Amino acid sequence: MKKKKIQLIVAVVVLLVLVGGYFGLLKYNEVASAKDADKKEGEVVLDLNKDDIAKLAITNNSGSYTLVKTNGVWTLEEDPSLTLVPESVDYVISALSSVNSYYTFDPDSDISQYGLDNSDLSAVITMTDGTTHTITVGDFSTINSKYFCFIDGTTKCYMVGADITGYMGYPKTNYMSDEDAMAYSAAEASLEPSTDASTDASTEDSSVEEAVDMDSEVSGEADSSN
Repeated sequence: MKKKKIQLIVAVVVLLVLVGGYFGLLKYNEVASAKDADKKEGEVVLDLNKDDIAKLAITNNSGSYTLVKTNGVWTLEEDPSLTLVPESVDYVISALSSVNSYYTFDPDSDISQYGLDNSDLSAVITMTDGTTHTITVGDFSTINSKYFCFIDGTTKCYMVGADITGYMGYPKTNYMSDEDAMAYSAAEASLEPSTDASTDASTEDSSVEEAVDMDSEVSGEADSSN
């Protein structure tokens, strides 16, 4: 009787071990699958050495500008005399040197559906060896809350996070000190044509035209009377 009880206990222990191993294997597979999914979603599609980036040309809603590195110092190509804040430049350079895709697919020939046919948000990165890399961001996808993106061509379409639109969306004044940014903005504003002046000129032109018309009418009447 005692022998049968021992055998029963051993059988129960073995069963528990087998069940535990089974569920442990399921858990392992679940974790492994999750890791693989994360790898696919977080696929690195652009990985550059930020120290080898020599130029960054940005186009966004605020316009276009180019950051250039000369002898380790970043300047604005359009106005090299301006002093830029190194930390602000490095922040954006670091962010754009590595881009992850959460989902990658082969795009249709009609890229207008992704907002990539006439994008107003792009960055051209030039390396010290002369090679270039172009990042173009299109429309926002409500399906997965990501942005359509091309990198170095149109053979693959990437879904990227919204953070990239922030890095590429900064105006040139973002890289200046507050004082320089205010002075630069004020100087640019002073160069813009005055609306009032345009209105006055238009009014003046109209007045001249009216005067000419009146003179023509008077001359015509005088000729008729003669």
